[in-house]
Amino acid sequence: PSDFSDCEDMLTVAKSTPKVAALLAAISNGGDADAIKIQCRSCSILGPEGRAKALIEKNPIQIILCKNRLFSHKDMQRALTHELVHLYDYSRKRCDFTSCDGLAYSEVRAAREGEFAAEGKGLLSKWLRRYSVRRHAIRSTANLFPDSPDSCVDRVFHEAYNDCSPFERDDL
Repeated sequence: PSDFSDCEDMLTVAKSTPKVAALLAAISNGGDADAIKIQCRSCSILGPEGRAKALIEKNPIQIILCKNRLFSHKDMQRALTHELVHLYDYSRKRCDFTSCDGLAYSEVRAAREGEFAAEGKGLLSKWLRRYSVRRHAIRSTANLFPDSPDSCVDRVFHEAYNDCSPFERDDL
């Protein structure tokens, strides 16, 4: 497992990537991006942390990166991007994560920009990306809304998948 310095080193590299830097700037609205609290720590095997590579905690709002589950720079960049999309949706778009549709909307966007960032441009790649984003969003939404994740994701999927803010629209 990675130790604290590995996590911190990977975080420093991830913060310098264009997508992460753009998200940090958009969230801070031109202010101090370093004011966004991001912390590396070991995560539990229980509760919401159970399978997460990263998560957002409230009071104060901060991103937690699970140093015991992030083993490469690619893992770090994807997890950090995913959580920063959530933080953007919460702070700038005012998504309500206490509603199934609000959480599902952000999960679609976070999965599209994080775990399933565009790599292939062919028709099959685009179909597989949409399918994978939807499945991931359903699994993630089910953590807080176990009774209705499919219907929540389906209600918001088209709009959320096509919402590329704060980025320019890519070739979805």
